[in-house]
Amino acid sequence: MLAALDIVCHIVHLFVILFNLLGWVHPRTRVAHRVLAAGTAFFWLVIGPIYGGLGYCPLTGWHWDVKTARGEGPLPASYIDYLLQMAGIHASPFHIDVAVGVVFFAVCCATVYMWWRDRRVLKASAHNPV
Repeated sequence: MLAALDIVCHIVHLFVILFNLLGWVHPRTRVAHRVLAAGTAFFWLVIGPIYGGLGYCPLTGWHWDVKTARGEGPLPASYIDYLLQMAGIHASPFHIDVAVGVVFFAVCCATVYMWWRDRRVLKASAHNPV
């Protein structure tokens, strides 16, 4: 059962990461992406300091609980660090966190830009019906 739960955690984790990275691209997924990105930012920036530091992810916490119950350990602080280690890449956790933060900030900027652009186009089309 724990092995299946570990696989489910991996799938959910990878989906969240990919959707955070790319959900802003397609118009049909932009609203859901904004919700997920806002939730991610909330956990990283608001809940994180309560749990001891920026970047807290409840998925990682639950996933690490499953892995610990399976006897895995020691586990890195972040899932991205874990994925990199699985790929044979051993980098400084600080540098990984900075890179993840920079990429997420860039994604958030793209999200805000697309939201602004979509609203502007919608407003323009409302004023100029075809």
